[in-house]
Amino acid sequence: MPFDLRHLRVIKYDRHRLGNTLRQRITDSLRESSQLGEMFPAVKDPDLTSKNKSDFVLADSLLLKAEDARRSGKTSDAVIFLQQGINLYRELRNYSGLAVALNNLGSVFQELCEYNSALLSLREALEVLRGVGNPRAEAATYGNLANVFETRGEYQQATEFYQRAIEVSETLGDVHAVAVHLGNLGSLMTAKGDFEGAERSYQKALEGFHQAKDLRGEATTLANLVSCPSGSCDKCW
Repeated sequence: MPFDLRHLRVIKYDRHRLGNTLRQRITDSLRESSQLGEMFPAVKDPDLTSKNKSDFVLADSLLLKAEDARRSGKTSDAVIFLQQGINLYRELRNYSGLAVALNNLGSVFQELCEYNSALLSLREALEVLRGVGNPRAEAATYGNLANVFETRGEYQQATEFYQRAIEVSETLGDVHAVAVHLGNLGSLMTAKGDFEGAERSYQKALEGFHQAKDLRGEATTLANLVSCPSGSCDKCW
């Protein structure tokens, strides 16, 4: 999953083996979402008018259009689509969709080097997620905020947000997310010149990726360890 979409609930399946297994996974996911108290206004409100229903469809389609525009390099169009979607989600009080749109808008603004706008969008997404009560998405947003601060060269704030992302992910028991944030923190420490700190972060990330059976993450982290200038990276072998 792209880094800015990792906070979304994903159900993995083999398209050649559909049937009861996928149906059960979807059922379990919906039940878990309800238990977590996540907000799905389109499902929970039985009095939706036909206009509201069409607005929900339109809002979701705007997110898809924004993603297509972004992949095509039309980032200005992506911003317009996302802003339109955000306005609709606000009107509909669909906070889950609003948080996703704000996160995506923050990422697009970062690509455009409009860092202040990126931070505004991501901070609003964080506030929305706190209200919804979605700590997994909060952790991902902390990571996105850290990435923006790192790009701006504001390493102290970036470090703080990466650490928050790690703490929340650890609380959730999300080993893979912890490894991702540790890897990003290691890159940040390398940029700061704290090579020993970077090596410690990479070593912990490597353990997490190994536990999560993410071979790509392991390979990337090993490459970072090998290139680490601390002089003691032979331990990873």
